[in-house]
Amino acid sequence: MIFKPGQMIACINNDGNPLLELKRVYTTHSFAPRAFSGYNTGFGPHGVYLVEIGQGNCPFYAERFRPAVTGDIGIFRKLLREREKDEVR
Repeated sequence: MIFKPGQMIACINNDGNPLLELKRVYTTHSFAPRAFSGYNTGFGPHGVYLVEIGQGNCPFYAERFRPAVTGDIGIFRKLLREREKDEVR
């Protein structure tokens, strides 16, 4: 998965890493050609640095993240309320 600097991404696999929260949204800062996987398993594919964790840490596997879905869901809430009104009648 390739991301852009400043992109909002969601953690989908923290693999027990205490620095990452599953389902939390992070902001990409920069990238590395390889990421240290931790837990004595060596280096792996490209990594991503996260704004919220800081530059002092190793990059995280980009595969642990997906683009965060952002946007206003107000229109869907309105449709749901309208449907609930119709069901009450």
